[in-house]
Amino acid sequence: MFDSSTRSTSGYQAVDDCCILQNHLGTHVDAPRHYNPETGLAIHQIPLEHLVTHAVVLDLRHKSARSEITVTDLEQAMTSANENVGPTEGVLLHVGVGKKYRTWTNEQWWESEYGQAPYLGAEGVQWLLGKQISILGIDAIAPDAPGDRPAHRILLRDHNIPIIENLCNLEKLSRPRVLLVALPPKVVGASGFPVRAVAIEE
Repeated sequence: MFDSSTRSTSGYQAVDDCCILQNHLGTHVDAPRHYNPETGLAIHQIPLEHLVTHAVVLDLRHKSARSEITVTDLEQAMTSANENVGPTEGVLLHVGVGKKYRTWTNEQWWESEYGQAPYLGAEGVQWLLGKQISILGIDAIAPDAPGDRPAHRILLRDHNIPIIENLCNLEKLSRPRVLLVALPPKVVGASGFPVRAVAIEE
């Protein structure tokens, strides 16, 4: 909810806003606390080098809805990008769902997690973990399928690796390696928060 009020004082006008939001909607960062409320890092505790880092965009738009993104898919996408992800760098999965968001109804958006996007299985998540990535992003509502949630469970809960969900405009990038900047406000204790994620082509 967003509300504005305008006040006049000393010959000028000023606008004040009140914003009430759900912290896991839109483009946002999942903090490890989202799946590990006892000991997982909250938004204000995520190291800045996880949120400002070089990242490789993997083009997986050929994958069909509800299909698993396999290790072979990830390796082929990395080869096609002619890149390799180094320790402490990020990976952004470009599955093509983000481009559809602006034309969807609310019902289509909520169904997207189940019917519109491909998803990571446990083997794909372990492959990413083996690359020692510092952050994972995807242009879909979630990187994994409902149920076992291997990305949330293994990366977020077990290894304190944050996840960016609902990225958009990845198709506008002209190269696969970017500088990712995804800084949320420093909200103490939050399990996630919206960000304006920016990919800088250097």
